[in-house]
Amino acid sequence: MYECEITPSMIESAKKKSDSMGVIKGSVRGGGGNMIGFLGEELVKKHFGIGDANTYEYDLMYEGKKLEVKTKERNVIPNMSYNATVFSWNTTQQCDYYIFCSIFKNFKRGWICGFIKPVDFKNNAKFSKKGDPDGDYFKFFTDCYNLPYLQLNNMLKFPKESRCHLDGLI
Repeated sequence: MYECEITPSMIESAKKKSDSMGVIKGSVRGGGGNMIGFLGEELVKKHFGIGDANTYEYDLMYEGKKLEVKTKERNVIPNMSYNATVFSWNTTQQCDYYIFCSIFKNFKRGWICGFIKPVDFKNNAKFSKKGDPDGDYFKFFTDCYNLPYLQLNNMLKFPKESRCHLDGLI
């Protein structure tokens, strides 16, 4: 898992994209998660030294690979037992890899938690229904598939040589 400082320019870029996107169909937070999602993309862009690609099917391109970034907001440092999550209504995107990130609520730090091919995610993830417990304190707010970060691939193993620009390894 890689920790990265979130810079003012990353916040500015994510805010512009979030504001222009508005509320998308199926948004579980009424557009409130856009900023978090775009900050996750900013982390991955920094990691690979790439620009935007944003489509419905995938968020970024790296060396011909379509990357879909899935990001959660956190108020604690993530650990490897936490879940990588894909909402059940969002499992058909045509991407080559999911990359899972976590962003601190104060937008100061973020983490790239790992990557996985969508087919491997689907074959190994556990289905959870809306209302099922998510740990000791939370409940899932929509049907989703979950896989612990521990079962994701480390970013150092990403296909082809990755140009890692992140600040640190946890």
